This record gives sequence, C-alpha cells and structure tokens, in this order.
Amino acid sequence: MAGRLRSAGYEVFTPTLTGLGERLHLSSPGVDLNTHIQDVLAVLECEELQDAVVVAHSYAGYPVTGAADRDASRIGQLVYLDASIGRDGTAIFDNLPPEVVQDKLASAADLNGGKVLAPLDVVGFYGVTDPADAQWVGRRVTPQPAGTYTTPLRLHHPVGHGLPCTFIRCTDPALSSIEESYVYARQAGMALHELKTGHDAMVTAPGELAALLIQIAAQQAQQAQQKATQQKATQQKATQQKATQQQASQQAPQ
Repeated sequence: MAGRLRSAGYEVFTPTLTGLGERLHLSSPGVDLNTHIQDVLAVLECEELQDAVVVAHSYAGYPVTGAADRDASRIGQLVYLDASIGRDGTAIFDNLPPEVVQDKLASAADLNGGKVLAPLDVVGFYGVTDPADAQWVGRRVTPQPAGTYTTPLRLHHPVGHGLPCTFIRCTDPALSSIEESYVYARQAGMALHELKTGHDAMVTAPGELAALLIQIAAQQAQQAQQKATQQKATQQKATQQKATQQQASQQAPQ
C-alpha cells in the first residue's frame, strides 16, 4: 500500500503503535489506549505534517479519534477504514461480541509483566483467504497489550473535532463488530465508500484501496487549496478596508 501511494507522489507514514509489530518488545502494563493516542500525535508533530489525511484501520479508529480530539491542527481529514469509531466513555471491547471478549481474555498471555491478547483469526476476522497472504499475515500479526482494549476513550469534542471524515466499509465479508460504527458514520454525515473485500483491505484489495485513498487525498488537497485561497482573499479585503479607512481618516477636516 505505501509503495503504491508513494509511486503516485504522496508522502506516506506507516507508524507502528507501541507494543505491536516490531515494537512488541515495548509492551508493558502501562501501554494502553492513551499510549497509542500519543503515538499518533507524536508522528504528526515530529514529522511536522500539515493537512494530513490520517487513515485509521480497525482498532486504530480509537487512537486516531482520540488524537484528533486532543489536537486537530495538523490533520486535514480522517479516514476510517473499516474501523471502530470511538465515542466518549467507550472501550474497544464494547464493539466486540461478548463471546469474543471472553475468548480474548481467556487466552491472554504474560509479557513484560503485563497481559497481551492473542490476534484474531486471520481468515475469519481479517478476511484474508489467499493462502500465501494468510501465511504472511499470520507471521506478522502480534499480540496486543490488554490495556489498549480496556481503556475508555475520553473526548472533549464531538467525534472528528470538526474535521472532514470518511468511512470505508469492507463488505465481503462485512464484520458485525464494525456495523455500529458504519451506522454512526452514516448518521453523522460522513462521506461513505464501500469495498467488496475483507477487513484487511490493504492485503486483499490493495489496488482498489490505493485508488480510493488517492481520490480522497486529491479531494482533500483541492479543498485545502480552496480554503487557502479564500483565506488569502479575506485577508487582502480586510487589509484594503483598513487602508481605505486610514486614508479617509487622514483626509477628514480637523
């Protein structure tokens, strides 16, 4: 995915959240949802990004919603890719069926003094059916710190913090745990798209997903340019009005 987007001329960042992937060794009892919110904010800040299109997949909807709530100044748009849209006071476990929650808690393992939860089924949950792809995902997916599932999200603004938001629903198969977020996105007036593929669209339909993200990014760039043009015109008008007022004041008889 990143290669496809970079080939199209976009700058792409693929941050790994603390305690996952190649950062699994950083898992600890203190790693929770707030840690991942800070991970997202740190990338935006340290890379000095502006008008970034932030794409959140699956669980990442929670930390991305939290990051936008804390500081939306570097974000141009939020894209929820078959993601759980966090709401104030909810935890990611609230979006999963009770039997799934029980299974994950029962299978929790110890790591670095804390608990980590095993990944979900590659085929059944992630929708990756190609044998080679399934083997690759199975090798690369890692356990996740339990605190990231159980920590409630705390928001001080409406979801999205006033930013444009898009929701991409993966429909083949459609995960029941994402349906509530999709309904919310529709009711909230978010832009909606569908991809006829499984939950891990970046693995199962990279071409279609890349094309859609490029389309969304292009629209965001156009809107940002229009906004900048309007702001410049407003500033010029205000400057002209001030100059006219000063000139009139100087010409007025004393």
